[in-house]
This record gives sequence, structure tokens and C-alpha cells, in this order.
Amino acid sequence: MQQWAYGGCAPANCQTGWYSGPAVADIDADGQLEIVWGSYDVVALSTTGGVEWRATNAQRVWPAIALADFDPTIAGLESAVGRGGNQLTMYSASGAVLWTRSPFANGEVRSLAA
Repeated sequence: MQQWAYGGCAPANCQTGWYSGPAVADIDADGQLEIVWGSYDVVALSTTGGVEWRATNAQRVWPAIALADFDPTIAGLESAVGRGGNQLTMYSASGAVLWTRSPFANGEVRSLAA
């Protein structure tokens, strides 16, 4: 399990991430599973522990990442991420931000399901 330690960051400056649960799926249809997890950044790791992509953000990820084929016109699975600051962000299989919305008047997005 050590291969996933620190999600590609240096131990001295890693982000705390005890809220969000990881999701595991073959997000990019390469036949290999990826682990997608969030703290402030969202990180996709290969099963060998290598960083596939990292998307930075100043708001904490609260709920577990939801992975699904939300948009069948885009290759791979998308990652839905709920955050503080009333943010809901959708990422492509390669980590590009597809869109960010503010679904509520204020507060935090604390739960997601797909």
C-alpha cells in the first residue's frame, strides 16, 4: 500500500484529506484501474501509485468522488466533485475541468451520488 502514500506530494507539504472517500475505476479506458481522491486538489493515481493527473483548487473536497459516464460524448469517465464554497466541479478522464457550478445559495456540497 505504500505506493499510494502521499498522492504524489512531498510528505512535508501534503494536504489533509480525512473527509472525501476515494473512487476506483478505469476512468480513461486503458484497461487499468485509477484511484481518484480529493482533499483540496483532486488526484488520479495509477494502481502503481504514479500520479496520472492533479487538479488544484482552494476549496476542500467534502463528499466521496462520484465517477460515471455523465457525458457520453466525452471519452472515459467523468469525476464529479463537491466542495466547500458551494462548488460542484466536473472533471474529464484526463483531469481537465469540464465545468464548475454553484448549485445552492451558499455553503458546501456535502453529498454526491451517480
